[in-house]
Amino acid sequence: MSPTELQDIQSYVLILQQDNEDASNGAMSKAGFPRLGAIVVNPTKKKVVMTSSVAVKYMCYRPKAISALDSSEEECELDYSLYCPQIHTPTMLCIDGVAAKVRGDIPDTDSSLPANAYLCSGLDLYICSPVVPTTQSEVELDVMSSMALVHSRIRRVFVVSFLDGSGDESSNSSGSSS
Repeated sequence: MSPTELQDIQSYVLILQQDNEDASNGAMSKAGFPRLGAIVVNPTKKKVVMTSSVAVKYMCYRPKAISALDSSEEECELDYSLYCPQIHTPTMLCIDGVAAKVRGDIPDTDSSLPANAYLCSGLDLYICSPVVPTTQSEVELDVMSSMALVHSRIRRVFVVSFLDGSGDESSNSSGSSS
């Protein structure tokens, strides 16, 4: 990897850290959302395509107008009954959010999607590991999320661990190509 690409990866990890914090604060944590975040990025355009915190708001606002996404959580009531932690993992939320952008349900205002690509083709996923891993099996995604990544044609997956509570990056981060 080039130094520029490593710098880009570090900047995405910082965005992931913010998404991870967003997932653990406010109404989302009160509703039982795990303190895990995920982001999908377009490395070619150097833009974030979707974050799990934005995707879950889209999912919970779905019965209402999409313009509610621009409103604060205090102004709108979120319907968290649509959330199922076994199905709506951060990975699945991000893929669903990207699909919503492709369909036009969520506006792609910053043109972050690749032109004429299938769903997540050419995109990278950055996801938080729930713990600081000690073995490779502790950073593996569940079967459903793994197959969703294969079928959405994601380019690469980066699993990042943060030291619990401190928000600092641990030295245990790994990346793999799909």
